[in-house]
Amino acid sequence: MSASVPMSAERSGKWVALPSSLLMEDRDLRDKTVKLGMVARAIGIFGVEKVIIYRDPVEQTVDDSSLIEEILRYIETPQYLRRKLYPLKPRLSFAGLLPPLRIPSHKPNVGMSGLVDGEFREAVVEMSKGVVSADVGVEAPLPFEGTAKIGSRVTVVVHRSGRELSCEQVESDAVRGYWGFEVKRQRDLEDLLEDGRIGVVIGTSRKGEPLAKVWNELSASLQTQEKKLVVFGAPKRGLFEMFPKELIAAKFDFMVNTIPDQKTETVRTEEALLATLAVLGVAEQNL
Repeated sequence: MSASVPMSAERSGKWVALPSSLLMEDRDLRDKTVKLGMVARAIGIFGVEKVIIYRDPVEQTVDDSSLIEEILRYIETPQYLRRKLYPLKPRLSFAGLLPPLRIPSHKPNVGMSGLVDGEFREAVVEMSKGVVSADVGVEAPLPFEGTAKIGSRVTVVVHRSGRELSCEQVESDAVRGYWGFEVKRQRDLEDLLEDGRIGVVIGTSRKGEPLAKVWNELSASLQTQEKKLVVFGAPKRGLFEMFPKELIAAKFDFMVNTIPDQKTETVRTEEALLATLAVLGVAEQNL
């Protein structure tokens, strides 16, 4: 393929860590699915690139990490690929209640005539009439060039020459700007905090420092560090109740209260996500 692939723009570098007990207060699968839809919307709105589900060290009997991972991955997948990548199963029974993310990788169905040379799309590699092709969400699969296996989800760039269409596999970081989020599970939070790629670790807690007190230092860190991890506690207990003070002191750069003077007894995780990511976005721009 001769067409050049555009260079990527700077990414946000935002990571979020959520506990395996995130859904412990939800009664059934329907409620859990609805909550995860709200979580995914917050993640998409603020351009989070990676979601890590860590094991709650206190709540050993409640571990929804597998469910959280699957539903978040499902909602991050473009609608036109979901049936091929996620066959019907009981835990996706309420997937119809999930809100649309409308992130850049969720392309509209424009038809083959609407495909533009050089545009990126998410695709599934498949065999079509004996030829390796890719479903990019239009009427027919496109001839595919790449190394991905049949059934794999890949990012592709579309090539058009007159009426001839094809696509080529690229790395997702070749795409300009935000392109969705990755979801993974991490057994121990401490192992995650030792990831050398993370430049600044921010914990959220009602017992944390008021934002005004650390604003200048926090803003400077967010602007200078490429990878930023924001850690949230469990619904029934905060990070100070979940982990030893020694770990928090050694591994967290900031422990902040992003909702000071709250008037409700508790703040739900999906609410804390929206508030925290919004205020950190302001701090990152030093407004």
